[in-house]
Amino acid sequence: ELLQDITDFVRKNGPLKEKVRFPRKYISPAGPIQSRLAFVSEKNLRKSISYNFILVDVFRWLLSVTDIDHTAKRMLIKNCLVVFCSICESMVMASTKGVIGNNHKFKPRIKRMVDKGMITEDLRSRLDWLWDKRQSIHIYLISQPEDELYKLNDYMKAKSTTYDLLNALETSE
Repeated sequence: ELLQDITDFVRKNGPLKEKVRFPRKYISPAGPIQSRLAFVSEKNLRKSISYNFILVDVFRWLLSVTDIDHTAKRMLIKNCLVVFCSICESMVMASTKGVIGNNHKFKPRIKRMVDKGMITEDLRSRLDWLWDKRQSIHIYLISQPEDELYKLNDYMKAKSTTYDLLNALETSE
């Protein structure tokens, strides 16, 4: 109710002079994630990936602490999937630079990663699933209502896939 009271106040009186304080220690700091990304040689890319992990933490807070529901919740989950997939794509491209030819797109690249023992077949299959889900960023290609496409289980699967990829690439150095 407190967030609703604040929202009602802002609607009536305009922006707050002080911002609502976001809970501390809920968002992971960028540094520890960056240190896990040692396989990413480009410093700016390491930073960008870690910043996207932070964004997902904000989305996670909204999903787990608020009662956001229905279409808004599903669109939030969709955006989580897009961010998780962007993180995975960046980690795949960075970890295979100079190992797998530049002409390989995402799905053929992760297949070659299996062949080279960098990831498991199970992880490749989940990355394929995530890539296919991410394609919904192209709204004009969607053939069914978006509010039917995204479930909390999709968020959980995307999150575990992303962290499993990070773990696999960390240990394959």
